[in-house]
Amino acid sequence: MSRTAILLNQIDDLRLGKFNLTDADLEGPSIQDPFREFCAALSHEIASQAAVLSEQTCKAVAAAAAAVQRTAAAEVDSKNGRLDRALMRLDRALDPKSSAQERLPLLERLVATCQGLRLLSLQRSLPQAEEAEEGDPTPMDIAEPSPAGAADVSQQLHAIARLLGIQEQDCQQAGQLIDAINKSVASRMSALPQAFHEAVLPEGALSERQVEELRELQTEWKQEYQIRRQMLIERAKVLVQSFMWADKLKDEGARAEAQEAADRFTDAMTTEPDVLLEQVFAARQGDLVAIGNKATSGDKSKFGASVKQLVIGAVPDRGGRTDTASAAAASTGHAHHNRKFGHKGDKGGAKKSRQH
Repeated sequence: MSRTAILLNQIDDLRLGKFNLTDADLEGPSIQDPFREFCAALSHEIASQAAVLSEQTCKAVAAAAAAVQRTAAAEVDSKNGRLDRALMRLDRALDPKSSAQERLPLLERLVATCQGLRLLSLQRSLPQAEEAEEGDPTPMDIAEPSPAGAADVSQQLHAIARLLGIQEQDCQQAGQLIDAINKSVASRMSALPQAFHEAVLPEGALSERQVEELRELQTEWKQEYQIRRQMLIERAKVLVQSFMWADKLKDEGARAEAQEAADRFTDAMTTEPDVLLEQVFAARQGDLVAIGNKATSGDKSKFGASVKQLVIGAVPDRGGRTDTASAAAASTGHAHHNRKFGHKGDKGGAKKSRQH
């Protein structure tokens, strides 16, 4: 499961509302209405639970949360990275040592903090709750999945157990199942060669000249990647545009809603690669295994998509073909050629030649 999928599940567990967030909303840099609404709700919830922290921290969190809500209130105020910077300020108010700057890690920290603050508030509300011996605990240190996600966690544990061949009937409790999974994973990991866990190309293995050559290669590959991505984005836009002619979107309201969703989709696509040069020296053999696998198994029947339910009628002809032309255009061009060079046509000329 990807980081964005895990985060989306955690956001659902917070029960802050129905936002219909997408991976693009969590990764950035685009700012859409659902994301602005979520940021406002998350910051409000964090501020409302911050009373369990010290007075100074509580004031800083309240001010930072208010800034997030003001920035998220209007689309124009949230653009150009302003909303992301407001989220960063809120994260720093909660944890001054935080170094998160990108949107995804920021949201992961804030969502986990919100979960931790709720647990602290619950602990304080219990009659027999004991005070911590060493001051207020940091919410990031105790953040756990909420009870609403317990069923999902249980399903994932059993799926992992089946994948590892563990006899689930021997594990009647969750703790026993987790212990069995840990032992199985440790056993399998120890069976792998030591090189599997080490960097394939550790930092310092290349000379300065080789690193510079590698940097030049990365620059060239980045430029080529950007060109390919630009082509892909334009093709995607044309494809999405053709979906607008589907029968299900004949209603004006449905068409407008689909167009808005299509705009969010295309706006979220970026030409910038995510791979950094420094990551080359951290890659292990285990990280490279997935790269060698095929993206698909070749069996297209295994891949379903809701878009297959769309029936697209006649789409306006955009032209642009070089190998065909209309009969009228061909006839007009041929007649123009004959008049220019004084010919009366192939048919008439053939008759005269037969008379001679």
